[in-house]
This record gives sequence, structure tokens and C-alpha cells, in this order.
Amino acid sequence: MPSTQPFGVACKGGLNTNLNEFEILSSPGSATKLRNYEVDPDGGYRRINGYINYGDIRDDTTPVDVEIKGLQVYADGVIITAGNKLYFSFTQLDAQGDEVAEFVELTAHTQGHALSGANYLDATYTQHKIDLNYTDQGRASFTVYDDNVENGRVIICDGVNKPLVITITGSGAFTNRSITINEITVDNAVAPAVGTVHQGVFVTGGGPDAKNTVYYSSATDVTSFTGGHQVTTDDEVVGLKSFREDIIVFCKNSIFNLSNVFDHSNVSLLPITKNVGCLSAQSIQEIGGDLLFLAPDGIRTISGTARIGDV
Repeated sequence: MPSTQPFGVACKGGLNTNLNEFEILSSPGSATKLRNYEVDPDGGYRRINGYINYGDIRDDTTPVDVEIKGLQVYADGVIITAGNKLYFSFTQLDAQGDEVAEFVELTAHTQGHALSGANYLDATYTQHKIDLNYTDQGRASFTVYDDNVENGRVIICDGVNKPLVITITGSGAFTNRSITINEITVDNAVAPAVGTVHQGVFVTGGGPDAKNTVYYSSATDVTSFTGGHQVTTDDEVVGLKSFREDIIVFCKNSIFNLSNVFDHSNVSLLPITKNVGCLSAQSIQEIGGDLLFLAPDGIRTISGTARIGDV
């Protein structure tokens, strides 16, 4: 697995609705409206100077006419959910030295079996392959976890389809890789919208089918939800995040601490606050040993919320 290195981000500058335009002009890095700007790692915002193509050359399977629902960097490539399809894309050099972006449509799950990339792409090879019936995909929520395998694994939730766990090992051409795709049945046809992996347990919930419910898998298999282990909140689940020894459950108007998922008889769901909620699962990020999330009144930390109940 590639090594990671922590990176400190200064939380300063940015959107400011408390000052008038003259005061803002004297405060570089602040603004009330921005276009073509992005967050600056040194604080505030910076202008986007442009983009470059993903690869010098693209193959003819590029999903150009569908709405992209999610992107996740994984296995020296990118997983793409777009329209009703799922892709794995990667780049490699051709004979002329150009970087070619290739897009492989993931059309089947493999029932837990690892297939070579060549067999996966071979339409005449049907062993262990079942067609993926991905329809009307929602916004993708990706969970990447190690699990002691090369490149780790990725779980995708979208609130419309059953979760998928994807494992791709190897590098280079897709035919030289190995791929495993499992569909996860959480509770019959339930399609949760968000998820997280906490010390080997897959915790998931939210979405139209599970607005107030959080499910958790067995401690030895993220695809096993035998026994119907779940907890119910009195608020709509927005996001989930593994944090230290607990799972933080972010809801629309409240936040909870889920603990003891390894001991089903002693699972507890305790409120951190009933006065603050989270607007978006994508906003939940771990930075500097704390969790940051977007609340109705701005960016908050989970540690401050836990101490005071309402920062």
C-alpha cells in the first residue's frame, strides 16, 4: 500500500457575510461571491487557472453524454459512477509515448470470486459473473478501506442500488489485473445512501429506504448483515464517519455517537447534540485529529460540538 503523510490546512479566509464590500476589500482571501475559484490550502481561496485533460488520448468508451454521480481515486486509477453505468479508468503510455486514458465498464459482479481482467472482459466467459443492474444511480458515497489487500477495497452506496464492494489488485493494463465485485444485501432490497468501515465493520444507512436507520455488518465480513443488526434514530441520517473508537452519525438536525458495534447486546447510540445537524455527507472530513462538517451556520468541529453540545 502507498504511504500517506498528514497535511495541515489553515482554516481561514473564505466566504464572509458579516462585512461590507469595503471592509472585505481590505481582507485578502475573503469574499461573498466567487466564480472560477477553489479553496487554497494556505487559507482563503485561489483562482482556478484551468484544467488539463485526463490522459492525452481517450478511448471511444469515454462516458461523455451522461451525468457523473461520483469519482474515487483507487488502484492507480479512478472509479466513475455515471448515468446507469460504473467504470474503472486508468492511464498508460502507448507506443508513441502518449498517455492514454482507458475506460472499462464494470458490467457484472463476481459473487465474491476474483477474476482476471481478461476473463472479466471476455463476454464468452460467464463463470461467477452476474449482470449488474445499476439503475438511476444517486450521488455516490465511497468508502475506501485497507483490509490488508493490495490497493485496499472500495464500497459504493448511492441510495438507489444495493451497495457494491470492489477490489482491484495489480497494476498496468486491465487484463493483467484481478477484480472482485460483490453486491451487499443489507436488508432485502434496502439501498442505503452513505457508509463507513469501522475496524472491519461496515456501517451504513440513510437514503429513501433507511432515512432513520443505521445498519452494521458482522465484525468479520463487511458483506454479511445476517441477524438484522441495526439502530434507529429520531432524525434523518445524512452521513457516517469512523472516528477513533466510535462511529459518528450525522443527521439532519442532530449528531449521535454509535459505539460497541462489536457487541450486539451492548450497542449504544448516544446524542452528541440535538441542536446541530449536517448539511452534506461530502462535507465530513478528518483534519488535524478532528472531524469537520458543514452545518447550517458554517463549518464546525465535532470536538467543539461534543464539549458544548451546540458550538
